Amino acid sequence: MASKIDEIKAKAEANKPGQLSGLQLYSRFAFAGAVCCSVTHGALTPVDVVKTSIQLDPAKYNRGLIGGFKQIIGEKGFGAVWTGVGPTFAGYFLQGAFKFGGYEFFKQQSINAIGYEAAANNRTAVYLASSAAAEFFADIALCPLEATRIRLVSDPTFANGLISGFSKIAKSEGIGAFYSGFGPILFKQVPYTMAKFVVYEKVSEAIYKRVDKSTLSNPAQTAVNLGSGLIAGFAAALVSQPADTMLSKINKTKGAPGEGTTSRLIKIAKELGLRGSYAGIGARLFMVGTLTAGQFAIYGDVKSALGAQDEERKPTPENGTLFQAFEWNVPADGKHWKRLIAALPSLKHIGISNIWIPPACKASSPEGNGYDAYDLYDLGEFDQKGGTRTKWGSFDELKELSAKASEVGIGLYFDAVLNHKAAADRKEKCQAIEVDSNDRTKEVSEPYEIEGWLGFDFPGRGDKYSAQKYHWYHFTGTDYNAANEKSAIYKIQGEGKGWSSSVDKEQGNADYMMFADLDYSHDEVIADVKNWGVWVTKTLGLKGFRLDAVQHFSERFTNEWAESLHKECGSDIFLVGEFWVGEASTLTEWLDKMHHKFALFDAPLLYNFHNAGGTDSFDLRKIFDNTLVQSEPVNAVTVVANHDTQPGQTVETPVADFFKPLAYALILLRPDGYPCPFYGDLYGLLPGPDTPFDEAAPPACSGKLPDLVKARQLYAYGACEDYFDNDSPDAVTCVGWVRRGAWDRGEGGCAVVLSDAGPGTRRMFVGDGTEGQVWTDVLGWARDGDGDAEVTIGADGFGDFTCGEMSVSVWVRKDAGGRDQFPVKFDTDIYKMA
Repeated sequence: MASKIDEIKAKAEANKPGQLSGLQLYSRFAFAGAVCCSVTHGALTPVDVVKTSIQLDPAKYNRGLIGGFKQIIGEKGFGAVWTGVGPTFAGYFLQGAFKFGGYEFFKQQSINAIGYEAAANNRTAVYLASSAAAEFFADIALCPLEATRIRLVSDPTFANGLISGFSKIAKSEGIGAFYSGFGPILFKQVPYTMAKFVVYEKVSEAIYKRVDKSTLSNPAQTAVNLGSGLIAGFAAALVSQPADTMLSKINKTKGAPGEGTTSRLIKIAKELGLRGSYAGIGARLFMVGTLTAGQFAIYGDVKSALGAQDEERKPTPENGTLFQAFEWNVPADGKHWKRLIAALPSLKHIGISNIWIPPACKASSPEGNGYDAYDLYDLGEFDQKGGTRTKWGSFDELKELSAKASEVGIGLYFDAVLNHKAAADRKEKCQAIEVDSNDRTKEVSEPYEIEGWLGFDFPGRGDKYSAQKYHWYHFTGTDYNAANEKSAIYKIQGEGKGWSSSVDKEQGNADYMMFADLDYSHDEVIADVKNWGVWVTKTLGLKGFRLDAVQHFSERFTNEWAESLHKECGSDIFLVGEFWVGEASTLTEWLDKMHHKFALFDAPLLYNFHNAGGTDSFDLRKIFDNTLVQSEPVNAVTVVANHDTQPGQTVETPVADFFKPLAYALILLRPDGYPCPFYGDLYGLLPGPDTPFDEAAPPACSGKLPDLVKARQLYAYGACEDYFDNDSPDAVTCVGWVRRGAWDRGEGGCAVVLSDAGPGTRRMFVGDGTEGQVWTDVLGWARDGDGDAEVTIGADGFGDFTCGEMSVSVWVRKDAGGRDQFPVKFDTDIYKMA
């Protein structure tokens, strides 16, 4: 659940209004860089004076860093070590602004140009290119002031300070003199900065792989910046030392008449040699290591103080889509896991991120769907209840499905039936009271002895995985008395026994639903089912659970079970409960009791879809009224159909064929909720004993459901602007919305128009700077004669987007990335796959 909530929060954060960007953001980066560079370089002016003196006259200043300090102070006084502090501070204020601000700017441009994923995979190259580009422009600003500083250090009598020295060079030697060292300064500073930023990024990455940055205090993050900066400084000093020495030499004196910069550099390089080029390296290692550590520490703190730190763009997660990977009438041939294995690549291609598999535990028979659960620990491994495999396949095939799903990047959600057990191995006698089937709080008999199917020994499995056996005292109720062959609802009697008080009030008390009802006040039941949750999660590498009929068993235990699972397997295990009721308020009350660790299926929204497709008077503007996704968007799993609502099932809730594409657009292409397309809509439905049809029903949405899921994966990102309420004559029957796209996903977003009556049109704004863009419908349902319709965006950023009669259109830029993948190629004949 945590990962899904984090995904939704990240999307909201990436697109929230008022986010710093452009000049507001990069001016803060630049100012932070200016402060960190000017302060650190200015403070280390004495070290730089000694270092420069050693480079310029190594024969004289040959006593190392400390000895050099003593020599200079002894010869020239204490003030001599602060020579050039003015140009140093000013020069590095400018250079720091360009360097750090430019680095952040060019790094972001690289991400924008090639996409976040490509940039992340090639981040070293991004760091190198961004730092090199930033340093080039920074050196244009630095070079005149660095030339002035070096001239003042090498000849203290040259001028009295920055302004007089700068003016004297400009007047006597011309502007070109300031850039005589531009080549060496590039040669020095570009490798220096590239090494500095790359090593800093790599060291901090290594640290944050071991320590969660979000858990660190501000002082701890500053310490990380200091340590990473120190190592980066050492690397940068070693890389740039030869150029630094040459820069000091070339700026010491002006060149001879007619002598060019290149010839001077060659001459100096020959004179120095490799060893000479590393003169003063000790002083420079100390200086550069210290100042680089200080720079990154100050930079991080100033960024944070200016509000830029938290506003750096984070990558937008790919939209998650859950897929219910079964329908009620899948053949009981044991090949379902094999078919799903074969289908995984195509499901991943269209954008499915997780699949909800059916109850994989041993049922009462090989034909059982698993809601008649017998043994939670038998996943098709043991010869019990008529065979080894389940309806869906064998344990080995299920493990193969888990492995293949992980390989392609799809998570598995397990359908857990925890309310009851079925098909007991033997009868047991106990005391019980009959209760009213319509009100389980009303007792209709005195206590008497019954003989119920309440003994579970699991003879095929024995004690493997769990030694727990079940007896009458592990249950609260049953529905058959073998002693008198009477079917009724029996409330089992015993010390401390009774219906759970923390269940829904359906039928007076909803604890009893069917078969042998588990007693979650019994310590052995609690321990065994908690253990099973952890075991099955680790065995199959599960990413989530769908809990069947959560209103029918203890809310207290459900909370405990979730806490145990998250503690042992991680808080990112997703949990969704099935609580089929039409009132959103009832669902939100249950979520409150679960402390929002769960999601729930949005039954009220499905009822709205049912009503919208079945009446001419439905107001589409109210399609989300009184729904869970409206009140609890993070905790709503949205559906158009499922195995319980399909034809012939217990809560059959048909959605009109024409309305299904509209309904899927409403759950897939909007920002709220976690959409869950249904197997029967993607692959079609097979006939069963209770279906109103005798032949297979084709896939829904005229086969366009894969296209709608793919459109979600590629384009449904960013802020959503609704066109649900206007004065047009068709306002009740035609609605639209625009997704703006995120900074790193969405390719400009999408514009959606749907109508449950005649053809519809909505004039919608798609963004500034979009004039002249041509948009087309990825579904291909918006037509212009025999060809695809096109919408050209006007100078005001608006377009007139259309849809056909009782139809939907999903418009994107004609040149949007991924547009050539439509119509989506998808094999819906899953039964030929195994």
